[in-house]
Amino acid sequence: MTLDELTQLVTARQMILTRHDREMAGMNANLAKANESIARANESIASANATLDRVAAETEASMRRHAEMDRKAALNQEAIANLNASIQELRNIVSDYIQGRS
Repeated sequence: MTLDELTQLVTARQMILTRHDREMAGMNANLAKANESIARANESIASANATLDRVAAETEASMRRHAEMDRKAALNQEAIANLNASIQELRNIVSDYIQGRS
């Protein structure tokens, strides 16, 4: 092999290494950008999860309040039914009393 051929071979090898280094630098830059995007996405997901947890807790509390209100409404309906029965019973007693005096 001549000196010119060796020089050309070394020059070609050096050009290949230089191109490889440029391509790797570009890939590393793209990878860094991708990692930044993933980090931002993870922050957004964490924020969304926190919001979902808060909404779930508020929903559960609201459901407990509504269940308590339903229970109280049922008790009120029962109390009203008992009051109506007592009023009807009192009417019957008064009616019987009036008829007895007549």
